[in-house]
Amino acid sequence: MLRHLVTSALIVFGFSVPPVVVALWPNDRGPVAVLFTDDAVSVMVDAGGRVLATADDRQALVTQASEEETPGFVARLLRSGARLVVAAPAAVGCTITPQRSLSTMTDTRG
Repeated sequence: MLRHLVTSALIVFGFSVPPVVVALWPNDRGPVAVLFTDDAVSVMVDAGGRVLATADDRQALVTQASEEETPGFVARLLRSGARLVVAAPAAVGCTITPQRSLSTMTDTRG
């Protein structure tokens, strides 16, 4: 029974993990997400990227290399202190939630 369970788990793992790894593998030319980094903005600046989107706590951001800084961008991010760099969606605008406007911030109902 245990042998069948382990075999099944290995098959599921073997067929599900590689596509996820391939989809999340960062590319120097496309947008990448820098995650779980204390000051992701300063890491991005040191690596020569430009901000496409950032989290309020500055621990995550989506960035892309400028045209002249493309080769080796992911390696520079990692050398600058990025903890995790993964490929970001091509349509970054679809992942950003709009900020609240001033009128809704002053509204006592939320």
